[in-house]
Amino acid sequence: MVLFVNDQGRYFVFTDPDSCLYPLGDSFGNAMHTLLLGYSYGASLTCDS
Repeated sequence: MVLFVNDQGRYFVFTDPDSCLYPLGDSFGNAMHTLLLGYSYGASLTCDS
């Protein structure tokens, strides 16, 4: 996994096994909560997003 943050402070994770980018939310705490507790990332972003 690779964790990214954009200029607006939104967090994303790229997962290597499926080569998808997933939004994790607007705070570091929410992102870590999802990653560390193993919650579902939800739907991945499409190339248009």
